[in-house]
Amino acid sequence: ELDPDFTLEEWKTDVVEHTLPQIMTWFLEGRIAQLEPWLGEAVHNRIAAEIKARKQEGVQIDTHVLGIMNSEILACEPDTVNKGSPIIVLHFMCQQINCVTKKEDGSIVEGSEDDIRANSYVCAFQREYNEEKAELNWKIVDFRFNGAIAYL
Repeated sequence: ELDPDFTLEEWKTDVVEHTLPQIMTWFLEGRIAQLEPWLGEAVHNRIAAEIKARKQEGVQIDTHVLGIMNSEILACEPDTVNKGSPIIVLHFMCQQINCVTKKEDGSIVEGSEDDIRANSYVCAFQREYNEEKAELNWKIVDFRFNGAIAYL
């Protein structure tokens, strides 16, 4: 109602081409401050804990996003809990290099530099009205890793 020109197909194209590559890069780089405006509170807390655990373990994951593909809108459903705007559930594959290294010496602890994976994610987006700025903003209200396959 607040955005009469909104279409799901245009939204999906914008998210896949612009939003997700940036979000995934920040996630892999562990840049929680950049992610914060995009994340709902529960997702922010979970991702911040994952990033903190990586830092405590002294490991880093390869940060290259090689591509976002096979995106599909799984559902567009009403928010029956908080009575907010509808929630759009999106599945996508993110082509990534599966290589985890120790920060101190760069030794590989998982995967390899040429282990390319298509990682499956499910992400739920919800639009919020920002009263201060009088604008509509998308928030990620759920974000789940959904498995991986070797990419040949």
